[in-house]
Amino acid sequence: MWTDSDTPATDPTYQRERQAHTDFVTLTSAIAAELGAEWKTTPSPNGDVATFQGPQGAHLYLRRGRRTADAGRVTIAGGFTPEQHNAMYKLDGSRITCAMSRGAPTIAREIRRRVLPIYLANQARADAAVITARAQSRSRADALAAIHAAMPADAYMIEAQHLAAYWDGHTRTEATVNPRGETVTLTISLDTTTALRVLALAYQPTPDTHPTQDGAPQ
Repeated sequence: MWTDSDTPATDPTYQRERQAHTDFVTLTSAIAAELGAEWKTTPSPNGDVATFQGPQGAHLYLRRGRRTADAGRVTIAGGFTPEQHNAMYKLDGSRITCAMSRGAPTIAREIRRRVLPIYLANQARADAAVITARAQSRSRADALAAIHAAMPADAYMIEAQHLAAYWDGHTRTEATVNPRGETVTLTISLDTTTALRVLALAYQPTPDTHPTQDGAPQ
C-alpha cells in the first residue's frame, strides 16, 4: 500500500497510484456488497489484489491491472486450494476481465453470470476429488502398515515413498503400494542362481486337473 513516506506527495505518478489504490479498495468492497452478505473481501497490502471469501469455501481473486495494456481493468477468477489442485488437474476458475469504470453492480453481475457457474461447478468436482484422494491415501497407509507389520521386526518403512523394505544381509525385499492402495509391487533382490530357481518354480506348468467326461482327472 502506498504511504506518504514512499514518494513526495507532489509526485504525479505517486498521486495516480495512490488514487488508483483507493479506487480499487472502494470498488472491491462495493462488489462484495453487491454479491451478497455471504461474501467478504480482503484487499492485499499493496492494493493490487483482493480476495473474496464466499459460501462453502468459495474464493475469488480480483487483480488490478497496472500495465498500460490492462490499466483501469480488473481480472477476476475463482481460486482453489493446493489440495484441490493436487486431487484434480486443470481446474478452471473461469477468468474474466472487466473495466473498473463499469462499476460494482455491473462487475458483480458479470461475476455471477460468467464466473460463478463454471467456478462453483469445478469447485464441487474438486471437493469430490479431494474426498476420493483422502480415502485412497488412507487405504494406501493402511496397506503399507499391514505389509510392514507382516515383515520381520527390523524392517523399515518410508511413508513418503509408500515403501516398506527388509534386508537380511543376503536378500533385499521391497514392497511399494500404488497410489490408490489397491495393488502392491514386490521387488526382491536375489543372487542369480536363487532367482532362476524362484522363476522356475513360479512358472512351472501345473498338471491339468480338470475332470474328463467319466469323472477321472486327465
